[in-house]
Amino acid sequence: NNATRNRNGFFSSTEASLNRRSKTYDIYVFDPIYTKDLSSHFIDLKELLPREYLDSYSLNNIKDICVYENKWVGLPLFIKFMILYSNKNYLENYNKEIPKTWNELLETGQYIINQEKMNNNNNIYGYNGLFGYNSVSSMCSIYQFMYSYRDSKDSPFPEIKSKNSVNALKKFKEIKEKISSDEIYEADDEYTIDLLNRGDNLLFAVYWNSIYKFDEYDESILPGGNEDISGSCLGGYNIGVNKYIDKDKKEASAKVLEYIFSKEFQKEIVIKTFKQYSGIMELYENEEVCSILNCDMMNKNQFINRPTHTKNYEHYEYKFLKYIDRYLYEDEDPKDILQNIENITKMYYMKFKDSLLGIVVFITINIFFMIVLSSYILSLTPKYKPYYSLYSGAMWLNYIISSIFIIYSPLTKFGKPTSFKCHAFYLLLLNGYTMLYAPSVSLLVANNPKFKNKFIDWVKNNESTFINLIYVVEGIFVILSAINPSYTVLEVITEDDRNFYQCNIDKNDTFGLALLYLEVSFHIILFSFFVIFTLIDWEIEPIHEIVKTKLYFSAVDGLSFLLAFIIYILDTENYYIDSLYPLSILLVLIVKHIYLFYVRILFSIDNNNTAKEREIIKDSVRTSGKERSNNQSTKGTTDMITQNSIKNSNNTYQISNTTDRNSNTINRDSITANRNSIISNRNSINTNQNSITVNQNSNVTNVEGS
Repeated sequence: NNATRNRNGFFSSTEASLNRRSKTYDIYVFDPIYTKDLSSHFIDLKELLPREYLDSYSLNNIKDICVYENKWVGLPLFIKFMILYSNKNYLENYNKEIPKTWNELLETGQYIINQEKMNNNNNIYGYNGLFGYNSVSSMCSIYQFMYSYRDSKDSPFPEIKSKNSVNALKKFKEIKEKISSDEIYEADDEYTIDLLNRGDNLLFAVYWNSIYKFDEYDESILPGGNEDISGSCLGGYNIGVNKYIDKDKKEASAKVLEYIFSKEFQKEIVIKTFKQYSGIMELYENEEVCSILNCDMMNKNQFINRPTHTKNYEHYEYKFLKYIDRYLYEDEDPKDILQNIENITKMYYMKFKDSLLGIVVFITINIFFMIVLSSYILSLTPKYKPYYSLYSGAMWLNYIISSIFIIYSPLTKFGKPTSFKCHAFYLLLLNGYTMLYAPSVSLLVANNPKFKNKFIDWVKNNESTFINLIYVVEGIFVILSAINPSYTVLEVITEDDRNFYQCNIDKNDTFGLALLYLEVSFHIILFSFFVIFTLIDWEIEPIHEIVKTKLYFSAVDGLSFLLAFIIYILDTENYYIDSLYPLSILLVLIVKHIYLFYVRILFSIDNNNTAKEREIIKDSVRTSGKERSNNQSTKGTTDMITQNSIKNSNNTYQISNTTDRNSNTINRDSITANRNSIISNRNSINTNQNSITVNQNSNVTNVEGS
């Protein structure tokens, strides 16, 4: 509306002049909602005025419209605040008192309106609300209403998602629905003044104190959720001193401010001449002052400043009012509305407490580390130790430390971020992967027979020195980054989501930018060396399996970094994506680890068991074949004897019996021989299996030596 445009236009012209470091004006008058925005252009009044002047304006939260980040930006020429206007005629006619709580206001309003309707007066409203979406006073109206629902006079503004705030919103809407209307609640400042001047349509109204008296209304402090608790939005006009002016003008300006903000000037000019309220609370103990102004109301008032210290307050105010408007007129759930307001009110970052996201991430990274640690513990057990014999104790130590760097790198995103924490996150990731790949580069270079130069020969003869040299370079990067981080922390203000801090490269820091480029280049060169020598060493038989596995895993690592980068650049204004995208790198690391240290081991064990079973089956088949052959031979002999016995009938019985006995004996001997053969075969299989195990261990030892 016009008031908003006038306010913004005045600020824009003032800011434009100060941004040019103009010396045209020594002293500026400005609305307190711009205290934060103009603070960098004004002198800290602690440098110009005696301490007693500042102390005079420190009572009853009046200091809040003067100070930003402990800097006294300005002092109020006079103050404005919101009060309750109560219709004297209606209250006297129905013998009702000025309400002290919102429940009393609602009850009194309902009673009087019902009585007036019985008298055919249908054009009366209980409360104006002063919540026009385009009204310059809307933020004050709802903010002070919520403030009046704190637990005690000394309590701070209620937490946005607290029960107090929920109750405040519900009561604000209940008043609208029971004793007011959408039209009256949406009335702007001009329409409200018109209703107050007419004096017959409005029972209670909230509006700024005014030098103009509305004859039909009494003035009092606003009601609260409980008696003796209230809330009144504070405003006025502040005076600040341009910091770009010359020294002599600064000294002259200090003299002017000492005069304007003295008790004498405030009493004689501001109060007695212009009938305005001063920000010096001591003056309201003076009888002469109290004969002019309502000292009782002033002393009982409980002031609250709008949240003007929020970054980009105008945008914040717009979204705040939009959400309240949706609750009042679109029937949305108050808890959802307050959650939305919470999202735009605070800056989010992961925490160990009171943050579900932070707790989930912390538990996840600890589970990842336990997976790594458990594989090392498994390698120490006698049953599985042969399958992990490729890894020496030093290799395990290097692997676990590098895994700690990588897995716990997201811890740098816990707590409010700093430039160093932003840089440390990337350093931990890069250092961790350097520790993983540096020994591999050394191994590949040392086992390459094709290259013959001084560098290759030096690496072959000094593998440990080569690896330690890489670690020293990493240490230098860490020290330089601690001294001069390459990142800066930005506040990301979103439209309808959570505001959060984001780490961005500081392009204005030449040294930091050069350091970052140097770090990234170093790691790209190291990774490139690894890939090149992996391809060159592909055909070297003793390390072929190792080379093949490392090449596959390096490709996966590269893709994980690429995936994290893509996720990061696709949506840089989402709190959850910004917090969770590093886990994509960790997830790939853990999947790779599970395959290498668990799945492959299980496959090896399963393959060994399968090979053993196949050997046993083959030996059993061979043994069964020999048994059948022996039985058939015995049966043929028996048949021949039986045929001869028929031909020689005289000796049939005797020969047959003898032959059967011999046949039985032969069969028993054959069976015994077969059993012995099976036992012998089984012993042979066990011997072969032991030989296979020895060979496998020998092969593993050979690979480790290679």
